[in-house]
Amino acid sequence: QLEATVQDGRRPYLRNSFALSGSRAALASGGTISSADLRIGVDSGWRIGPAEFYGTARVFGGPVFWTAPGRSETGTDRFKFQLGGGVACNLGRWVAFAEGVPLGEVGVTAGIGLGL
Repeated sequence: QLEATVQDGRRPYLRNSFALSGSRAALASGGTISSADLRIGVDSGWRIGPAEFYGTARVFGGPVFWTAPGRSETGTDRFKFQLGGGVACNLGRWVAFAEGVPLGEVGVTAGIGLGL
């Protein structure tokens, strides 16, 4: 994504994202848990050399289904938004990133990836 980011001089770039995901797992009790999630977001920031500093806002939602013998529950996320920021660094074919989200669905994530 760093190569696709377009920034015009001192003006920050703007990038949108869309993700649809799902999961399902069997429980030791004989039941299952499954979920679906639709996530839409926007990032805005600046590239300074190989680094990209950004703020992010995302909205999402999706149900969680839990079943056990004789019982069935449906739930959802407590918060349906995220506000945070991060940094990504292009290291040739490698990209390292770290992101913190202190508002809404709170989280911290970091990683490194290799482009093939």
